[in-house]
Amino acid sequence: HDYKWAAQMAKDAGFDGVELHAAHGYLIDQFLNDGTNRRTDEYGGSVENRCRLLIEVLDAIFEVWPSDKVGVRLSPHDAPNGGNTYYGCKDSNPDPVYRHAIQTLDERNLAYLLLTEPRWVGKHDDSPESDPGFQMPLMNLQKFRGEYRGVMIGAGGFTPTSSYAAMVDDDDGSSSNNGYDALAFGRWFISNPDLPKRLESFHENESKGGGLAPPPLNRYDRDTFYLNKSDGYIDYPSLEFEKFCQMGSPTENDKIEYEGMVLGKYPLLEQESVGTSLEAAKVEDGPRSKL
Repeated sequence: HDYKWAAQMAKDAGFDGVELHAAHGYLIDQFLNDGTNRRTDEYGGSVENRCRLLIEVLDAIFEVWPSDKVGVRLSPHDAPNGGNTYYGCKDSNPDPVYRHAIQTLDERNLAYLLLTEPRWVGKHDDSPESDPGFQMPLMNLQKFRGEYRGVMIGAGGFTPTSSYAAMVDDDDGSSSNNGYDALAFGRWFISNPDLPKRLESFHENESKGGGLAPPPLNRYDRDTFYLNKSDGYIDYPSLEFEKFCQMGSPTENDKIEYEGMVLGKYPLLEQESVGTSLEAAKVEDGPRSKL
């Protein structure tokens, strides 16, 4: 009932759709994993039972929104082999339960399915230059792309360089996505309000063999991510703000658009200096995306 109510409130507020967060150690993810789900009723034990809450919640949301206005986020992990997990949410054999969940979601015509790659490690997150998560290979793409025919979004540890590698075929340079239809960013979007524009410049430069000098990234400050103040939220400058600072007197609209941004407060990183490799096996078999 709480999920359905929240979906209705989002609709009343004018949102275009909703995402069901079934990942990262939160409630639904706790039901999926046998390390946290110790129930002996119809919600525990078998793979089907542990996926039951996910499907029931999703069906309740469908009473408010059509299925193609609903996305789902999952975070399949590899805990038995030392892979990253969230808040101690582990499973003795995670692949079967996530595979069953994804196969079941494939039948429901969702707006998208977002999978988090389990390569983010919080203890290294204060140093984007040396964060090993930016160098780790993809895992969930190879495991689960063939189980889902709809739009699949990848998230977790992507950088300008690795995002380009994930979106371009190694053989002829044509767009192939290597299975993912889109990529999602978190940390880099916090520190770069115009991240799509910066990435577009980087990808254009890569596609032409270099020489275009794409704009650098604002280096994010992890210590400000969860603070209840403006620092680290609205003060990262955009490229347009940098140009604006070189121009004349601001108009009232300018003041509103760039409110809070501070030039020179955060160090800059060249885009090619972060995430310099991506090992991602192509998906040879299984269904492809609808796109």
